Amino acid sequence: MKPSNYYNKIAESYDRTRWLTAPIAEEVANFIIDLVSATPDTSFLEPGVGTGLNVIPLVKHGYSVTGIDISPEMLDCFRQKLGKVPSNLQLIHADASRLLFQDHSFDVVLTVHMLHAVSDWKALPEKWV
Repeated sequence: MKPSNYYNKIAESYDRTRWLTAPIAEEVANFIIDLVSATPDTSFLEPGVGTGLNVIPLVKHGYSVTGIDISPEMLDCFRQKLGKVPSNLQLIHADASRLLFQDHSFDVVLTVHMLHAVSDWKALPEKWV
């Protein structure tokens, strides 16, 4: 089964099967912000953003966040959580092994439970693996 089909099928129940609650996500986001010495201009990329569990706190804090996912259904679940997608969030339906961004397009790249799901992981940029 293709990863996109798998994630499309589990999108609606995905959050209920994860340990990451909103308070923990906020705590993790604050740790990341401190770790990278984020400023208001710091930009974040999360390939495999899924339903946004990891980055919603960053979005709510006003950081520029780009989320990419191979599953349109996962991205739809993310959008539903926010009601209206804020201007500091860009969601892109794409394959993480084929990103078209130039080097240094983002200050911070977060990968959480994503690399193991990339079917063509050898196509990822060498510096990622």
